[in-house]
Amino acid sequence: MQCTCKKRRNSLNNIQEHFVYNIICENNNKVYIGQNIDPYKRFKQHMCRPPKKMKHDIDMNKTINLTFKLVILYSNMHKYKVDRMENHYILYFDSTSSTCYNNLKGKPTSYKKY
Repeated sequence: MQCTCKKRRNSLNNIQEHFVYNIICENNNKVYIGQNIDPYKRFKQHMCRPPKKMKHDIDMNKTINLTFKLVILYSNMHKYKVDRMENHYILYFDSTSSTCYNNLKGKPTSYKKY
């Protein structure tokens, strides 16, 4: 007997509201692009355990209190659109430059633009 829980969870995941968000460091204007069904909770998680590049900036600037803010870019989207929009914004902010905290996995050309 096969379990259908995973399939059911995946189909429910596509129905839930998804968000594309942007975390901006107000001190240096660097950005982190992400997606989640609860961006406010995810923002708190990032502040407790920041991504590697963000943590590096925080560690390097301990004398300066870095300030981060959350901006919702898109809301109420289906999962397949959220994936594409997240990739679009990571490419838009050029993750290879020093203005983006994200790391692209794979070649940038493998990411589809929205």
